[in-house]
Amino acid sequence: LTKTKQKNKMAHLITVTDSNNQELLFNLDTAISFEKGQHGQTIVTTRWGRTDIRESLEEIMEKYKQTSDPTWITQKNV
Repeated sequence: LTKTKQKNKMAHLITVTDSNNQELLFNLDTAISFEKGQHGQTIVTTRWGRTDIRESLEEIMEKYKQTSDPTWITQKNV
């Protein structure tokens, strides 16, 4: 039963823009925190480090909510 549940884990993906204007596919499941930066950017902390992105906290939430069928990737597809 445990192995079956692990195979069906899904990732919640959105596209964001980093501070170098590069588009990134970001896995929201890896985020530990989102904070407003001093220059309008958002600072995302993950277990591997931190990334500055151009989207605001509100834009990130809106991107996630607008996706009626979120991008899901299961371990079976990888």
